[in-house]
Order: sequence, then structure tokens, then C-alpha cells
Amino acid sequence: MKPQKVSYYDLLKSKEYLAFKGRNSINQVILILIITLSLGCIGLALQIYYSLQEKMSNPFTNWVDLPVSVGFQDSIKTMEDHVLRDEKTNQFYLNSIVEYNQRLQAIFEPNLQHKNYLFLRSMQYDEDLFKKFTDLSNIVYGKYDDSWTGEICKIIITEELFKSSEYVWDEKNGLKIALPFRDSTILLDVLAVVKDIPNLADIVCSAEMMNLLSNPVDESKFYRTGNISEVTFLLQNKIEQFDDDILSGNSLESFEINPVLLYGERVFYLTKLNFRDYLDYPSKDSIMKYLILKSGGIVEDLIDWECVAGNRNFNRPQFLAFNFSKLDRIRDFKDHLLKNYAIPLDISEVDDKENFALVSKLAISAILSIILIGAMCLVIFMYFLIKSHIESVKQNIGTFMAFGLSQSLIIKAYLTVIIKLMLSSTVAAVFILLFFNLTCQIFLGKYFILVFHILIFIVTFLFLLVGFIIGNLLVSKMCRNTPGNLIYNRV
Repeated sequence: MKPQKVSYYDLLKSKEYLAFKGRNSINQVILILIITLSLGCIGLALQIYYSLQEKMSNPFTNWVDLPVSVGFQDSIKTMEDHVLRDEKTNQFYLNSIVEYNQRLQAIFEPNLQHKNYLFLRSMQYDEDLFKKFTDLSNIVYGKYDDSWTGEICKIIITEELFKSSEYVWDEKNGLKIALPFRDSTILLDVLAVVKDIPNLADIVCSAEMMNLLSNPVDESKFYRTGNISEVTFLLQNKIEQFDDDILSGNSLESFEINPVLLYGERVFYLTKLNFRDYLDYPSKDSIMKYLILKSGGIVEDLIDWECVAGNRNFNRPQFLAFNFSKLDRIRDFKDHLLKNYAIPLDISEVDDKENFALVSKLAISAILSIILIGAMCLVIFMYFLIKSHIESVKQNIGTFMAFGLSQSLIIKAYLTVIIKLMLSSTVAAVFILLFFNLTCQIFLGKYFILVFHILIFIVTFLFLLVGFIIGNLLVSKMCRNTPGNLIYNRV
């Protein structure tokens, strides 16, 4: 069998690749280190930048809250009308102004024996904040669709409340909870469970629902008061049959018992009693005592209410929320409110917003600086590596040229070697970064470097292009000499 014939071109490539790697691959190790540090720092800066961008685009961040005090309450409406003019909104990058209220709201625990007091805040379900607030990234249970804007009598709760109260989400029926309300109880449907609610609130309701819960019932009219002939109770244990002699004095005509699933897994019984005559309060109290004795469990007086389209505006809003598309002019806006309307905006909150914008710009500057520094390090390293090497082997290059290997093939061989060296170093650098990310994910629960990003691919391509250009210039310059000048070291 004849030995395989190796061309001068293949011999040059194989030998020079090993020579470029250096003794113990020291040159390639340095190159891997430069690329790893460059891409790693860029990836880290990108991760920081996108984390900041996420916070900047987060609706909770771009909203600045203003507690409405008595001192400037009368000037609120005038201020809103003036500031929302087109020229003002464009000047301060202001999108909208929203009024909202907060209150301390009691809520029954699943056993209906104890109450927790939580913060309830209002939010208009057709405003921009609600749409961003119900983004898929913030929803734990529930599936957002356009019909949510019309569900003004349903509430949204936090994941923390959901877990701490040991609720269960039923995919078919959702979640229903019980709230104490004016010496009685009302049942509310939960629209969704979310990760976070603005202003550290636990529950969100619509502005209409906030008014229904807060305003006098003769104004809201969402349930009947006064003389009634129909009462509803929430029972822990079901009563199969009523004692006629007990209720005959109240002229009981009929009753209806329906199971209701509360808190996702606990079955209670809605017991509705219909009487021929109107009931007075003593009669209702006696009926409730009878039900407690008969059922042997918890009984709550239940308000049978209707979701009516009430008033969504507040007579005296507790808070204003200003939404900005950009935070660059937020301090100018703060000065404008103070100068023209004597309304102070919390300076600490303004500083926080400005710092977000500043750090975001610093992150962009850091990315550009790292790219520049990484490119400079690569240029310097590759220039001296290629230049020193071809200077040391120029006699060999002259010999190959003397044996008939053309300039173009010699240049092609060296460029192939350089690109191969840089590609293998880049692949090694990427694996190092991926391993670092995997380690961080396992031990810290998150990764710190954004590896697969278009900018990383662009910078990698630029690095390869830099190596190609430097190699082409230096090798082409050397090959323009005659073989004799190279062999006898006359250059």
C-alpha cells in the first residue's frame, strides 16, 4: 500500500496550527481567556441591562404615587385637567393619571372562625396598569382574556396570600372567598392569583367594587335593606329538614339549599329561606340561633348581593398615580407640580426613578466599553502573535514559495489556521460561560451571564473578522517579498 501523499499546503496548515497554539497550548489558553472575559463581561452587562429594562418597563416602576392630603385636595381636579393637556403630557412623557383608594379589609380564614386584615386597593380594570399587571408573567392562576375588563365585581389576590391561607385553585370553578361585611358576610369570586400587586397590597378590586364596599348601601344599592322576606345563610353543615313548628311562626313558605365551594376545597351550604311576611331583626336573629343549634356548626348571615355598575370615580381619592412612558423628565414634573399647584411629590421616589434611568444608561455605556476594550486586547494579542510568528518562520515561507507554493495558497493556509484557532477558542469560551451559568443556576437559582444574545453573536463575528483582517494584512505583506529575500533573511 502506497503511503498517502501530503501536499505542501496541508503540511503548512497542520504544522502552523500547532505552532500558533504555542508550547503547551499557551497561546490558545490566553486567547480563550481574552474571549471568555470579553464575552462574559458583555453577557453580564446585558443581563444587568435587561434586568433594569424589565424593572423600567414594569408598570409598578413607571408609576409614581402621590398620597392626596387635605392641604391640596381641592386643587387635584384642576391639576389633572391642566397636566393631561397634550403639550404637558408630551413635555413630561406622561401617559395618564389614575385615582385609587386603599383600605384595610377583613377576610375570613377557610374555617370561617378567624379573620385576617389585609390591604385592599382599587384599580380600574380597563386602564393600562391593569393590562400590564395581568400580564402572563405575573399571573400564577387564572387565564387573562379581554372579558376580564368587564369582571368589575371579582377580585385579584397575591400568591403570598393564596399560599399562606392554604387556598386551592379549582380550574373549573376558580376560587371563591368570604369577607365580613357590615355585621354580615359576602362571597367574592377571585379572578386571578398574581405574584405581585402594586403598593404592597394583598387584594385588588375594581374602582366600582371599592365604592360598593365603601359607600353607604342606600347610595350603592347593590343589596336590599329594610323589610325583607327572604334571608340567606352560609352553613358549615347541611340541614336536611327544617322543623316546621320552629319556623311556622315566621310563615316559612320554602327553602333552598345549594352547596358552594369556598377556598377551592371546602364545601359550605347556601341556605335560602323564603317567608310569607316581612321579617324583623329579632326574628332574623332567632332564626340564625336556630340554624346554629340545628346544624351544629358555623352559620354566617349572608348578603345576597348583585354586581351593579356603580360609580368608578371617587369623591375624595386617597391616591393619585402618574404613569410615565419615560422617566427622564420626572424631576421637572415634580418641580412643575410644586410650583404651579403647591403639590409636593415625594423626592425619594423621584430619586429612585432617576436612578433606574441612570443605571440603565451606565449599563449601556459599560457594554460598549467592554466591547471596545475586548476588541483592543484581541487586536493587540493577535497582532503580536501573528507578527512574531511569521517573522520567526519567514525562511520557511520562502522555502515553500521556492518549491512552487503560490502566495494565495500560503495566505489561505495561514488564514485557515488563524480562523480555526479563533473558532476553537470561541467554542471553548462559550462552554466555559455555559458551565458557569449552569453552576450558578444549580447553587444560586439563577444565571448571571446572557450568552445567547444577538450582540454576543455580533461581537464574536467581529472578533473573527479582526483576526482575519490582521492575519491577511501581515501574511500578505510578508508574501510580497521574493523567496530569496525570505530565505536569506534580507527583509
